[in-house]
Amino acid sequence: MIFFRKTMLTLSFLMLAGCATNLTPVEFAADADPNAEISRLEQDMHSARTEQTDIAAPKSFKTAEKYLADAQKNRAKENSARDVLKDVGYGRAALDQAKKAQELSAKQYSDVMLAREAALAAGASSFQERSLKSADADFRDVTADYESQAIKQWQKGNTIVSFSDISQNKRDALKKEYSDVELATLKSKHLGRAQSMIEMAEKNSAASYAPKSLSLARTKYKDAETVISNNRQDVGAIEMAAREANMEAEKLLRVTNTARSAKGLSTEDIALDIENKKEAISEAEMTAEQRAQMIKERNSQLAGALNENQEFRRKAEFEETLAKAQKMFPENEADVTRQGDKILIRLKSGTFVSGRSDVGPAAYPVLGKVKELLSEVKAKDIVIEGHTDKTGSKEANMKLSKARAEAVATYLTNTTQLTPAQISTEGLGFDQPLAPNSTKKGRAQNRRVDIIVTPSVVR
Repeated sequence: MIFFRKTMLTLSFLMLAGCATNLTPVEFAADADPNAEISRLEQDMHSARTEQTDIAAPKSFKTAEKYLADAQKNRAKENSARDVLKDVGYGRAALDQAKKAQELSAKQYSDVMLAREAALAAGASSFQERSLKSADADFRDVTADYESQAIKQWQKGNTIVSFSDISQNKRDALKKEYSDVELATLKSKHLGRAQSMIEMAEKNSAASYAPKSLSLARTKYKDAETVISNNRQDVGAIEMAAREANMEAEKLLRVTNTARSAKGLSTEDIALDIENKKEAISEAEMTAEQRAQMIKERNSQLAGALNENQEFRRKAEFEETLAKAQKMFPENEADVTRQGDKILIRLKSGTFVSGRSDVGPAAYPVLGKVKELLSEVKAKDIVIEGHTDKTGSKEANMKLSKARAEAVATYLTNTTQLTPAQISTEGLGFDQPLAPNSTKKGRAQNRRVDIIVTPSVVR
């Protein structure tokens, strides 16, 4: 199987070299923005991977990845927009081909896809990564063959594609492989800790020092395994069984260690140790109520002072954060002010050309500082507001301002660790001007983006 996979991998790279001649690249308008098109392709590739296109049509998907990487390299080398867009066009054509192949052939192995989804949902990527990769490699061997059949028939001009049927034995084998990955994942996730503690106790001679506890821990562990095997979808039953197994494993480890420490002691020494512990517990119970009352009174006294101190520290941290933010931007680039417990970054410098929503190279330096600031303050939530001048209709400007906000949001999610869930956008049109729209300078000021940041220092 290893030799076969290496051979397939070599063939796939040879196919990539000739893929461009079999693809018709997507064409873009003369004024298309390479950065925006790369971002769109990146997002679509991410979505396709989530939809398992990389598994269903591995050859075309790998080709799309190759052209996306080429486009990114050309952009980094500051090559012409035409060269960058050419690679993006081939990448998008390859991705479209992958989706088409997936759609046509998915009915042949939809049940296998469902088994893979179940393994992923269980957490296989984290708990059974090696087994998942092995199953994926076996699945790709099958899907790559279907994809090749489809591509060959398209190249011949056939619009209706037919496939040779996958054997039931092969389908069942793939389903079982993913089912086994799912089961192993559930056991690792819920019983991994219990297994480790039982193994540790066994190494400490639990069979000699705590045979009853060892037997009970093993029984609870096997019971939990049975529950997981027979009730994969019953989360409540699994968690209850796993909790009991973990408790018995912890108890086994404690009993084993206690029994080992008592080795060599006389019966009287052991009895005295038990009595001393009983006396300590009794004394602790007698004074517990007194200590609780003292603690309650002390907490009452400290509560006010603590709240006051926390509020003072919170304000101090915020002011320090705001001061750092203000120093990062010259006056001609952005205004940074406080807005309640948030920081408002108002971008200047003509961030957008009139009537346009794309983020151009002129905006990269100031947006680079925005990224640095978001990292510095550990931004939790971000609201991006787009604004326009009063050129054109209100409806058109509302759409344009929304597009500007989304363009900045896309730039930030593509170039930072921020996720789309952390960023919200809003288009406000020309309803909140900073300057009169009657002058060119005023209109330039009004074409802006306001970035409202909630820093992590605010608690």
